[in-house]
Amino acid sequence: MKDYRELLGTARVMIDDILGIKEGEKVLILSDTGVEDTNGLPELRKALFTELADRGINPGIFYFQEQSRSDGRIPELGELACMNADVMIPITKWAFLRSLSFGPIMFPKNGKAPRTCFVPTGFTTAQGDYVYRTLPKSSEEYYELVDLENRLIAKFINGVHEVHVLSDKGTDMTFTVGKMKGPSSLGLIRKADKPGMGAMLPLGGIVMGIDEGSAEGTLVIDSANALRNGFLEDSIVYEVKNGSAVSITGGKEAENFIAASNNYEGTPEQKYMMAEFGIGCNKNCLLNGRAGEGENVYGSAHVGIGSNAPFGGSVSIPDWHVDSIMSTATVYVDGELILDNGEYVI
Repeated sequence: MKDYRELLGTARVMIDDILGIKEGEKVLILSDTGVEDTNGLPELRKALFTELADRGINPGIFYFQEQSRSDGRIPELGELACMNADVMIPITKWAFLRSLSFGPIMFPKNGKAPRTCFVPTGFTTAQGDYVYRTLPKSSEEYYELVDLENRLIAKFINGVHEVHVLSDKGTDMTFTVGKMKGPSSLGLIRKADKPGMGAMLPLGGIVMGIDEGSAEGTLVIDSANALRNGFLEDSIVYEVKNGSAVSITGGKEAENFIAASNNYEGTPEQKYMMAEFGIGCNKNCLLNGRAGEGENVYGSAHVGIGSNAPFGGSVSIPDWHVDSIMSTATVYVDGELILDNGEYVI
């Protein structure tokens, strides 16, 4: 059994480096019954409470019944407590960003929102030591990851850029980015040290929208996708033209992908749209057959296939966006090599 004291370093990163909590501020830890069956979230909650108390800061904890994954809302009393806090730290089983309470708390009519640090949730239950393994234990570890993310993001901003992705499994695809939303961090690239700012503990990667119609070539997914837990039994090969896959082959896994897509409305062009591109930065994340962690693995790359509406695109198919992982990749941006077979060279 892990001990909460192993997460005191993480608590200090949250308090000092992310939130900048000061004596006299009202701090609220928001938590639910769902975290009790996770490995690490109750311990992180205790580590935060302990570290804050040792500094003379007495945090409140609002504890409530687990909400549903996609449409739950915390009790009204909890919403009021959050709105009156200077700092809020949600530690809930399902991502608080999905909650119906997110909008009223983070975008209140009076304009006063708490500084907030979210923690990775939802997929931690089945991932053993995920919380202990992937979260930063020191300021040095935290800022090393933030620095890499910032240097990568700098390569993708200010205009349209041509991206060329290759892998030793056969990926050879080009596309442009810049017309769609992005790039943004899957982790944290800024401190949540001003009212109303929100941040997430580093998962460790960046994502951006692929410009509609720009993707061309071959995409080979060899590790995992969001349709299942566990490694793919065989690779899925997508032949891509004008932004969408026109052919999907590779055996059982390809058949499963096509069968799953048939459960959703939309044309093949829409359902097979190359929607999102991302690369991972976190050396503590593992390829373990789960897309949620795999897309953050240092040197990996992923492509989201399907709906691109979250990135400002025209394809909106609710719940059909399949993040798909390449175990290692080589990436060029405007002809400049930034990732060489899983190793960053910037």
